[in-house]
Amino acid sequence: MRDQMDGWKSKRDDLTIKRNALFKRYSRNPNNLELAVEIKTIDDAVAACTEKITQETLSQYKSKSLADASKS
Repeated sequence: MRDQMDGWKSKRDDLTIKRNALFKRYSRNPNNLELAVEIKTIDDAVAACTEKITQETLSQYKSKSLADASKS
């Protein structure tokens, strides 16, 4: 499970780097709608990665809590 979360974090980091580079270009030309749409698409993908990371984290906590409860 840890490897999956690391994969999502890596993907999110890569997307964020790409998004920041595009946003730098967009800030010089805010009328470029193609860049705006591409940035929005990347933002959506970053949000999806963040959601997956959150789900993995919650799943780990639940598994740990269940394991701790069974020891009692």
